[in-house]
Amino acid sequence: MTDKRKRNLDAKDVPDHPPLKRLKTGKLERRLGVLKLGLKAGSRVVASSAAHLFVAKAEKEQHRHSVLARESERFVDELGEYKGSVVKIGQMMALWGEHYLPSEVTEALHKLEDNTAHMSWELMEEVLQSNLSAEKLAELEIDPFPIGAASLGQVHRAVRKSDGAQLCLKIQYPGVAEAIDSDLDMVELLLKVSRIVPFTQGFKLWFEEIRRLLKQEVDYLQEAETTIRFKEFLKDDPRYVVPSVYKEYSNNRIIAFSYEEGERISSDLVVNLSANRRNKLAETCLDLCWREVFE
Repeated sequence: MTDKRKRNLDAKDVPDHPPLKRLKTGKLERRLGVLKLGLKAGSRVVASSAAHLFVAKAEKEQHRHSVLARESERFVDELGEYKGSVVKIGQMMALWGEHYLPSEVTEALHKLEDNTAHMSWELMEEVLQSNLSAEKLAELEIDPFPIGAASLGQVHRAVRKSDGAQLCLKIQYPGVAEAIDSDLDMVELLLKVSRIVPFTQGFKLWFEEIRRLLKQEVDYLQEAETTIRFKEFLKDDPRYVVPSVYKEYSNNRIIAFSYEEGERISSDLVVNLSANRRNKLAETCLDLCWREVFE
């Protein structure tokens, strides 16, 4: 694709940060790196706690809050560089963490939801070449700049040369599925040594639920089949558009969807709609939620 066309995509979804050239996937490398972060954070928390001895009683709580907020922010900034399931774990902890975590930690973890640094095209091209045949890849013209990037993978637009069909390729980062168990064990150790989070029995049970959900999220074959089922369920309801799945370009590391235009729910276009229209959108979301649960 031309550079003009490439940059005319949904660039707002992926800030123009320099792409990451390499993903740390080795168990030892990731474990040592994250453990180092935990030890640094823990030592700073201990040092700050010692400083409480010299703070007036009325100021102790405010001092504790500011120290924990500062260290949580610093810790999350460094954690975000690891991508993969380490970042996804942090995002899940932010989503459900108000029951288990100090508010300062939860607020800092929410920053990971906007962690959109993308991987270099060279790395993603290797994943494509390892999981699709040369013949299948030759059928597609793939944009090297992603339209979306997350912790476990990123999305690239593509055009099928034979008929001009517009596709999205959701490509999983290399090694993330295999690293889930070791990453979770590593983050558990990290939380203990950092002293940022109280490690209760309830927290441990919640952590195991995160493990189950993460393994579901990297199961692209299940996601593809679920999307196909939802398209069938909702085919007669004009309120919903469910992308088609191109099975010939999909496997356990890549899903090919039809490209569908849309707007973020937080976009100016949606925010400036009439109250009645926004209420209808909310009702549509809730209707789908209840159908998922009861049907």
